[in-house]
Amino acid sequence: MLDKTNDFSKLETEGDDDDGITSTDALEEEIEFGAEDDDGITSTDALEEEIEFGAEDDDNIDLDDILPPASENVFTSIIIVWLENKKEVGLLPTIAHALLEETSNNAPLDRYTLKILDKWQAKGNVNAAEQQYLRLSMSRIIDTMNRRNPILQLIGEAKLNEYRQKLKKEDLDLPSIILDFINSFNKQVKDKNEKDLMLFIIQAKLDAWTRNDEDLKKVIEIYEYLIANLTELKNIDKTYSELQCFFPAYHILSILFRDSNIKLVIGEKGCDTSKNARKINEQCFTLKKPTNVRGRKLDLMLVYDDIVLCSAEWKSMASSRTVIMKQFVKNLRVNSSILHELREHLDDDNTVILGMDWKGLLGYGYCMKMIDKVAVVQETCKLFLPQDKCEFEDFSDTVASLIQFKAHYVEMAKKLKVMISKHRRERFYDEQFNITPTNSRSPSPHTLFTPKRPTTTHQHEE
Repeated sequence: MLDKTNDFSKLETEGDDDDGITSTDALEEEIEFGAEDDDGITSTDALEEEIEFGAEDDDNIDLDDILPPASENVFTSIIIVWLENKKEVGLLPTIAHALLEETSNNAPLDRYTLKILDKWQAKGNVNAAEQQYLRLSMSRIIDTMNRRNPILQLIGEAKLNEYRQKLKKEDLDLPSIILDFINSFNKQVKDKNEKDLMLFIIQAKLDAWTRNDEDLKKVIEIYEYLIANLTELKNIDKTYSELQCFFPAYHILSILFRDSNIKLVIGEKGCDTSKNARKINEQCFTLKKPTNVRGRKLDLMLVYDDIVLCSAEWKSMASSRTVIMKQFVKNLRVNSSILHELREHLDDDNTVILGMDWKGLLGYGYCMKMIDKVAVVQETCKLFLPQDKCEFEDFSDTVASLIQFKAHYVEMAKKLKVMISKHRRERFYDEQFNITPTNSRSPSPHTLFTPKRPTTTHQHEE
């Protein structure tokens, strides 16, 4: 049974770029989004990454290393209340399942959290998948994409249908002018050689410039890039690196977001939004002033005026399923932190963000929205880049999804521009006339980015 004096501080010791991905159920057997953990890391923080909670080579983790005293942090202070009563969840008789808000959307997540912690204490370890689901449940994230997710059974189909209605997919209808080009191209690609296809594309580009339709010009440019590089795209397989898999999709996104004032930040940059959430975790779990806390590193972030809009990850085709799941869970938690801050910036609790993850040239998109204090995630589309002429016939859905992805964030940037100006004026009056500023929300208090594991020296000092 759970003990109130157990140390909860080291639920995971994460490196900045070691978490993993899981794919949607429909894609999981066909593709595995993710890559093996980075090799050859030479930084000091590599020590953290080598002992990361949930790492593939660490299946036996001591519960004593996991669970600060219960009264000293947010999560375990809640457990103290849960300890007042007992309930059974599944086949495991467990303690602490009298939830604070038993009928709320949080309840199934909290039940799962305590079920896994009970199992962990009883058996000494849990498997890698359960560790990842535990991260999500403690972060108050409901992943409806992965049908293997055991939390979905606790939620029930009626509630899941309610979530689906609130996250109803938008139609992926392309403008007729773009659809006409794609249909014409698909007729040409079947029996034309590369030279004739390029001549067709060049003529279409001239027509698009005459019409001065920006989206049409960008779509034609994407097709031109794919045809010009089709030979290289055919060669991408498990021997190709993550970076080689990343650049084709990045090039296409760069075309779409050109002239939008939205930056595509790449190169494993740290996300300040997740850094803010990590600082809260450090304060809750270690009772110390956070030092040397960094944001999670990501392959790509969309950024407008220094505000992160979303994150995305790419992995090589040689990735294992374990790494896939770790990476996906990491990205969900980062995007949950981003969503929390966007809701504050926009002053809109109905804010939705779109995310994507890729493995090789295959990917998927999803939306995330806060619904009654939980972040609900739902698949929106499947994505791929053609490696053969025959695949272009099915490529239009990917084009439509990417155009929708771009349009969503261009519209969000417009709203942010208005709100940024408004907040700037409010800060001026607050500072100038000593008006008490309105209290803002804390940075993603429910997102779990578990603090660093103390060094041996620090442990001895304590």
